[in-house]
Amino acid sequence: MEWISVKDRLPENNAYTLCWDGNDIYLLKFHQTSDKRNKKRKGIWDSSSEDEYFDDIKYWMPLPTPPKE
Repeated sequence: MEWISVKDRLPENNAYTLCWDGNDIYLLKFHQTSDKRNKKRKGIWDSSSEDEYFDDIKYWMPLPTPPKE
């Protein structure tokens, strides 16, 4: 899998992703929001284990498929 720039595209709504902010990698959930002024798709990234939001995400990638047992 390759890292995807947030400038190129964003994940699907409510998708868990691996994210990189230039320093650290996080497991975050993406929530889609709408910006009615300029009609661009935007969103927020949050950690499901804490009430913490991340604004500086630069790249993301989907989680790998879990192994089959």
